[in-house]
Amino acid sequence: MQNALGLILIVTAGYFLWKGTAAAGGPGGGAGGGAGAVSFLNAAGQAITEATCGDTIGFDVAGFSEVWLVQTKNGEPQWNGPFNVPMQPYQLNCATDTGEYIAAVYERAQSGSDPGPLIGSARLIVNYPPAGGGGGGTDPENTLT
Repeated sequence: MQNALGLILIVTAGYFLWKGTAAAGGPGGGAGGGAGAVSFLNAAGQAITEATCGDTIGFDVAGFSEVWLVQTKNGEPQWNGPFNVPMQPYQLNCATDTGEYIAAVYERAQSGSDPGPLIGSARLIVNYPPAGGGGGGTDPENTLT
């Protein structure tokens, strides 16, 4: 299993459009939405679409305590199954967590073993810190040797 971020970074910013709402903003979906809003959150509880490794993040789906989450990291499947929300705070690690996460969130089907109706989606980009920054690691592609 992946770490908590891997399970949650399912998600964030205007990437998908479902039910006529953007993932990051607008009624019923993403940052700033009401019930069913799918959001990655910073340590202050504000919806985000980007973070830097070393930051502490969370993930929530307003009005739900358990959902069916389908998440990819850099286009590769990472999680497909039940997920409890809100996610506990998680500190991003440069060695394992940088990349693009896309999360599609569904209600749990009555069977409990399948996804139900789509709730929404989110996208999160986790970046390396600027040169000279912290964050628990370095970008191997941008490290001078």
